[in-house]
Amino acid sequence: MITKQNLFYVESLGCIANQVDSNRIRHFFLANDWVEVKSPLCADTIILMTCAVTKTSETHNIKRLEELKYLKKQDSQIIIGGCLPAINKDELKKSFNGLLFTPKSLKLLDSLFAKKVLISEISPVLTEQGSKPMQSIRISTGCWGKCSFCAIPYANGRTKSRKINEIMKDIQSAVKTGIKQIKLVSEDVGAYGLDFNSSIIELLKNIVNEKNDFSVFLDTINFCWFKKFKIELLDLLDSDKFIKSLCIPVQSGSNRILKSMKRGYSIEEADEIYSILHDKFPSIKISTDFLVGFPTETEKEFYETVTFFERFDFNHVQIFTYEDRPNVESLKLKPKIPDLIKEQRRQILLKTKIRKLLKDADVHSKKDMESFLSTYSHIPINLNMIL
Repeated sequence: MITKQNLFYVESLGCIANQVDSNRIRHFFLANDWVEVKSPLCADTIILMTCAVTKTSETHNIKRLEELKYLKKQDSQIIIGGCLPAINKDELKKSFNGLLFTPKSLKLLDSLFAKKVLISEISPVLTEQGSKPMQSIRISTGCWGKCSFCAIPYANGRTKSRKINEIMKDIQSAVKTGIKQIKLVSEDVGAYGLDFNSSIIELLKNIVNEKNDFSVFLDTINFCWFKKFKIELLDLLDSDKFIKSLCIPVQSGSNRILKSMKRGYSIEEADEIYSILHDKFPSIKISTDFLVGFPTETEKEFYETVTFFERFDFNHVQIFTYEDRPNVESLKLKPKIPDLIKEQRRQILLKTKIRKLLKDADVHSKKDMESFLSTYSHIPINLNMIL
């Protein structure tokens, strides 16, 4: 056990769930009378919360680890948390031999440090500052599904849900401080409650019946849960309590690829849900994710994805290229799509995305296009492809 009073620093490199976990750890140290510093150069203990959902993020995280090893004080220690220790521990061990924990083993902190408050006593919440502060509340950890390409279940395990009364208490506490917007966070929001004979529907009903004045965002929710709870979800979303903004990843427009991905829905079912949402809530904002270059994906199947993309006006789209991750089922699938073809397919979807933006903005000339797209400088695409 570490008994020395340390200056601590926590850094998150992951998703919103990772950030919530990082904030929970931060408050664990603060509750136990530790002192937070704003720079790793000053810290005695550095907690690096990692992500490894893609090879790209894994590489970035290990690079950051190397930077911290160089920057830290000689007698300070680094502790690695988040998904990387669970997803690719072997790769991590090549550059690190210190203490590790995963999203499933946060309780390890209780045994590592002298404490008067346990990590389990700290609510998994995060206040995001802005013009309208938002409280992100973790409702569960882990996934119910087993997507063949995803390594996250190896880090988080099967869905483990918090009790409804705990979540409602966190919501009520946030509202008392003046926060009016709540985001429900998990790796698999729609699977909430299935581990103890409840459901996301039961939780949302409790939220709708709560008399306090606040509104709620659902974090990313998969089509399979709309398929399972369609009528109930649509009725609940009609409540003024829910902000009409959803991220529903579709991943592919090909039924064969969706089946190989083990996504649990067909493209026709996804099309139906998108159509119903747009019809029922005309001002709704819908975001989605696409994954191109999945093993065995043919050119015809890729263009089925392009066709689906062109059919709907998404408010935000993330486009990923497939990467092999340790232990996942798709690792064994062949043939693999060459990197060059995967990047070409990503560029084609990016071009479709940019053309939609330009059409909505009524932009026609190259000069106006360059000016308009300057706000989208993070999108790596050749403008000449669009003309």
